[in-house]
Amino acid sequence: YDCMKADLPFTLLPLQFAIPEVLTCCGLCWLCHTMEQLEGDRISAECELEEARNSDHVMLQASKRMMAALCDAEVELDEDLRVVGASPKLGGLLMTGLSTSSSLAGKPFVRYVAGDDQPRFLDFVGRGTLAPAPSSSNPEAPALQVASSLQAHLKGANDLKFLAELFHVPI
Repeated sequence: YDCMKADLPFTLLPLQFAIPEVLTCCGLCWLCHTMEQLEGDRISAECELEEARNSDHVMLQASKRMMAALCDAEVELDEDLRVVGASPKLGGLLMTGLSTSSSLAGKPFVRYVAGDDQPRFLDFVGRGTLAPAPSSSNPEAPALQVASSLQAHLKGANDLKFLAELFHVPI
């Protein structure tokens, strides 16, 4: 019996060092697993964001093609309502002489809206049109911007006025 008591501290000594090492190893394994999951989730989120960007780009291009097919002229406006790009069809429609030789780019579109229709036009593009998300019974679902139209007079060369149907597709 005395012999066993003498051996007891030597047999427990390795076990005293092994338990913290095993716990540390388990903790590190759990930490590595968690980090891998977080990295996988981050990569998945980046892929979904890229898909959404591509989807928005595809939708924008489809909207532009549809407007080009249905309308006499289409124009993209920036946040200051200035014409983005050359817009040769709009230049031809307004008979400004800007259809080929120069560009409407950077010019304020309001300049081509008849004076008495300018406030209506500014209100029209400023408010946008919100509609509930499709097939959503959730009242807190984000509203979608939808296309709307306004009949207004535009003015071209020599202040010649003509009635036009303006479609606003917020992007």
